[in-house]
Amino acid sequence: MSALNHSGVAQVNSVSCASPGYCSAGGSYGGNIKQHTYGQPFVVNEVNGIWHKAIPVPGVVALNTRKNGFISSVSCTRRGDCTAGGRYLGPHGPRAFVVDEVNGRWRRAITLDVSGLGDVEVSALACASPGNCSAGGTTSASGTTPTLGLDGTFVANEVNGRWHKPIAIPGKLTFVYGDWIQSVSCPSAGNCTAAGWYLDGADQYQVFVASEVHGTWHHYMKVPGTTPAPGAAGAQVASLSCPEPGSCTVAGNFIGGAGFLASEVNGTWHNARSVPGLIKLYGPGSGRAQVDVLSCPAAGICSAGGAGLDAGTVKGFVVNEVNGTWHNAIDVPGMRRLNPSGSGLVSALSCPAPGNCSAGGRYLGPKWSRSFVVDEVNGIWHNAIEVPGMSALHRSGTAQVTALSCARAGECSAGGYYGATSYGLFAGQIFVVNER
Repeated sequence: MSALNHSGVAQVNSVSCASPGYCSAGGSYGGNIKQHTYGQPFVVNEVNGIWHKAIPVPGVVALNTRKNGFISSVSCTRRGDCTAGGRYLGPHGPRAFVVDEVNGRWRRAITLDVSGLGDVEVSALACASPGNCSAGGTTSASGTTPTLGLDGTFVANEVNGRWHKPIAIPGKLTFVYGDWIQSVSCPSAGNCTAAGWYLDGADQYQVFVASEVHGTWHHYMKVPGTTPAPGAAGAQVASLSCPEPGSCTVAGNFIGGAGFLASEVNGTWHNARSVPGLIKLYGPGSGRAQVDVLSCPAAGICSAGGAGLDAGTVKGFVVNEVNGTWHNAIDVPGMRRLNPSGSGLVSALSCPAPGNCSAGGRYLGPKWSRSFVVDEVNGIWHNAIEVPGMSALHRSGTAQVTALSCARAGECSAGGYYGATSYGLFAGQIFVVNER
């Protein structure tokens, strides 16, 4: 990355591992904090345990004339076969794109035929098998007309290696003034689910899911139990995971309030519930505990993570679902060994098998925030540790794990940033780290 990112800031947004030692990551480099630009989108491959040089997304540099592009999501289904999506900003405004890696070679990016009044991007993407993917995105435009230029959100399917024309998800609810697809999950080809939120006529954010069944996208539906109280700001989605068709879990948060979890069982969505155990962890302040990440290796078996405010200190938590029952959330073990206050947050999570997960995030160091990783082994969360080798890189500025993927238990890859002196969307330099 140093060969690409001579100046500016970089970030890793997504990591996906098809098998041990074979992963891909994507993000952006060369961004400008002062001008609030992301720079150029990049991809980078790990082959047989060795990370290769990062490359600009083929075909995008010439289009991204205003240097404000990024990769938002990467999905790999087998060695050398991955797909990524994001956006670039050209002379005619922002455009959404997808790009495929086939047999270890990244092909030229494909610009999706969507446009809007505001931003346009692929915000989430998932692949069930090589050449069979679904991408979801937004045009950040307002209106209720069911056309891609004004609809707000879209989905595009890749079938047998060919990308089809993007469509608006059917059944759009009326009086929608802005919506967003946050997460997509595809357990098998032609069977995917997308989750996100929309702003309704009462200026409340409503959480929705939409499913593709046997290649056909069905109507939007509100997640039961997430309707906000009158006058409340509403709710939004953090993450979605579907280990089987008709079996999904969505994690989200009531804006300014607590996190929630909702499950689809045999094709039927059940009422959302609050995250158990948060009152024990955070006391009366548990209403401000947020879920940020979720991963489900099997139906009824999931893990989630996030952070809550405890007496003015932000502390990370993890929570497990076992055989369809959510257990109480716990503090990330070992955080007080890293920092006496136990401060931290969980920002990345991957569960390759039931009872075996890995997570990462950041904790408060002596001066700056530092990055950590933590493993669950056979159902027991072990102590968190600082990302190995970061002390040699991280001499100033904050650091954080922002993306993580595990091909199997005990074999994961994570990416993040270090040396950042500004918080928010933009970061410093990027790192990758392997667990083997």
